[in-house]
Amino acid sequence: MKIVRRVLCLLILLFVFTENTVALEDLNLVGTHSIALDYQTDEIIYADNIYDKIQIASITKLMTALLFAENKNKNDELIYTEAAFAQPPYAYRTQIHPVKVGDKVIAEDAMDMLLIYSANDIAYMIGDNVAGDSHSFIEMMDDKAKKLGMMDTKFATLNGLDDEEGKSYSTTYDVALLCKAALENEWVKSSLSKAEAQVSFIQGASAVLETRNKLLGVDGNIAGKTGYTSLAGRCLISLYERDGRQIIGIVMNSLYDFPKDTQVFEDMEKLIDYSYEAEKTLVHEKGKEFEKITVEYSPAAFLGFIKREIDLPLILKENIELYDVDLNIELTTITEDPADIHVWNVKKDTILGKVIVQQGRNKMEFNLVTSLTKKDLILRNIHFYIISFVVAVFLLILILRIINKIRRNSPKYRRYNSRYK
Repeated sequence: MKIVRRVLCLLILLFVFTENTVALEDLNLVGTHSIALDYQTDEIIYADNIYDKIQIASITKLMTALLFAENKNKNDELIYTEAAFAQPPYAYRTQIHPVKVGDKVIAEDAMDMLLIYSANDIAYMIGDNVAGDSHSFIEMMDDKAKKLGMMDTKFATLNGLDDEEGKSYSTTYDVALLCKAALENEWVKSSLSKAEAQVSFIQGASAVLETRNKLLGVDGNIAGKTGYTSLAGRCLISLYERDGRQIIGIVMNSLYDFPKDTQVFEDMEKLIDYSYEAEKTLVHEKGKEFEKITVEYSPAAFLGFIKREIDLPLILKENIELYDVDLNIELTTITEDPADIHVWNVKKDTILGKVIVQQGRNKMEFNLVTSLTKKDLILRNIHFYIISFVVAVFLLILILRIINKIRRNSPKYRRYNSRYK
């Protein structure tokens, strides 16, 4: 199928979004980078500095957890390694219970240690057990990031500790892609949804871990992960569900207001409340003409040598509605090659093209159909059909007269008439 691409600037969007909108700064978030994403549709509801390269602290562990879930089963045994033992505090062995190199733990408990307590040593234990060593696991992390479309992400650690050399970085938008993928994994999502979990190494005593997500279970918060380093600031990702609708909220580089530690959670509540109240702006209404393409056709199939052109009106099958997001907006129309369109076979639901609306990296597609019907085609060619009918009748009468004349002049006809005179 041949496709014609035409890229147009949606200047009208800039005008539409100047009225009845809530400015980004009205939220007064302390976090300098944030995004809200519709979990079902991937539509960006709110965006602030989402393409800046930043460090993401323990949010890194979502990638560690995702690869862990994809390569191990919950009942697998993991061995505590030297690389894990070498990790600094917020390690399980220093803050929760002593662990020795060689000790074993069930994978399900390791996942909870990683995501609920955010244990730095457990991240390296997981990497060593999955890939053999941390360097190989980091390569897996980078490969997975590319597959997820995280084009501005590079990992240098498995746990997200500060990288003074800047080898590890991501963006808030890339974090949103990672969150979406992690939450789509049932094992990872289950761990992120737990308020507490009882865990233990096989050789050690059990411990009860409590989530650091203070919003879990409040106003629809069903999952989340916190993070903090001095370079990354206080970070929080959350999944909310209200009235059957799910939204991912992400706040990065907020204030760690120790000992209260409330600011990032206040930021998240503002972001989510805004996102659930946000309404889309109508950019283009369904059923109205969007553009035209010129198609060549024949007014009658048996007269294929007669060619005419018609401007085929393309209309949107659904409204184009967008959230007010401070991102560059582009529109692309992709239509069928006119040479491939047979207008007599086109029905009202026949898709003849698409409108692709891109906000930043987020793309949405809207189908184009035509408002032209067979009745319209017939009416457009009514004079042709009338003239063709008259000509056909005239020719038929002429032919009949010729046939009759020939018949009258035939010897058989004359003999028959002379016999009965």
